Amino acid sequence: MFGWFKKKKKEEELPQYDPTDLKVTDLRRGFVFDLEGKSWEVTKEYEYDWGDDFFTLEFQVKSADATAYLHIEEDDEIEITVMKEVQIDNIDRTLPDEISENEKPRRTI
Repeated sequence: MFGWFKKKKKEEELPQYDPTDLKVTDLRRGFVFDLEGKSWEVTKEYEYDWGDDFFTLEFQVKSADATAYLHIEEDDEIEITVMKEVQIDNIDRTLPDEISENEKPRRTI
């Protein structure tokens, strides 16, 4: 009648993003996006609290033939890391020595 008996959505249930201007930090479970020529669906989402008001986001994403993790860190700028499972036999055995010698790891394995 007057809407008195309608359930009101809680404020935290409402989207906290502009659907016409999505950013990577707006991803949520069920969202689909394209990366590396594939469509990926967000299947899980995690938020990590590192203390001192510092939080990072991580999403498990799946395509038709792969699973990956998308890690998002926002400080002065947004840093995005995509991690995929790798068979241990596929890692170059000289990698530990190379890291010691160069004092930093390769960008990709």
